[in-house]
Amino acid sequence: MEPLTQEQITARIVAEAVASAAAATAKAVSEAAQAAAMIVAKEHASSATDIEVIKTRIKGMENHQTAFESDLKDKLCTLNENFKGVFERLDVITRGRVGPAITALLTILSSATVGLLVFAATR
Repeated sequence: MEPLTQEQITARIVAEAVASAAAATAKAVSEAAQAAAMIVAKEHASSATDIEVIKTRIKGMENHQTAFESDLKDKLCTLNENFKGVFERLDVITRGRVGPAITALLTILSSATVGLLVFAATR
């Protein structure tokens, strides 16, 4: 074997340095890719958990709303029955009232009576 020239030695050193740098870069890229994959997996798992929590909350809210609507319907039925009784009583009360003509006549007569009493008292 012939002795290596300075150019060959330099070329070999540069090649080894490039190969070492390439290996280090590949290793760094691989580690970064694995770290990124872990982050994505954690985010996905976290997102899936968050989605399940939201679904559970929505289901609870739907159940609460259904119970609320049922309770509200029951209360409205009770109110309708109560108002029906009130309206029946109002009908009975308004049937016994005098008409507007009688009211006007009584007002005029009361005013005239008070006017005559004041006139008589001041004379």
